[in-house]
Amino acid sequence: MKEFIGAVAALLLCLSVVIFSYFYTANSIDGMRKSLEELPLTIDEDVDKNTSERYLGCVSDSIEILDKRMGKLSLFISHKELDELNSMMSAVISAIESRDSGHYAASVSSLRERLEKLADSEGISLSAIF
Repeated sequence: MKEFIGAVAALLLCLSVVIFSYFYTANSIDGMRKSLEELPLTIDEDVDKNTSERYLGCVSDSIEILDKRMGKLSLFISHKELDELNSMMSAVISAIESRDSGHYAASVSSLRERLEKLADSEGISLSAIF
């Protein structure tokens, strides 16, 4: 009987960790997505300073979310993926600062795709397990 109770307790512990990791990563990814939603897919090279600063603020908010939650997220998501997200956000910032519209468009679209793939891969489903 003790073994059965221990097995059930271990199962419940594992299940609670999986559920916590799902909600924590989903919340983090959604927070990053929401702050990046304000970014347009393209920018003009003659974008004014206020608009540029607003775009930089959106990306900075996402970086702040990632930095604050990096410790716990690294338990659930590989360091490689988190580093790629961070470098993609840095690429968007440098494109905004240099007002490089081609580099900006590529960086923003690849960042959004990466967040979408990350959200799909971290969801609770049989395909995420296997």
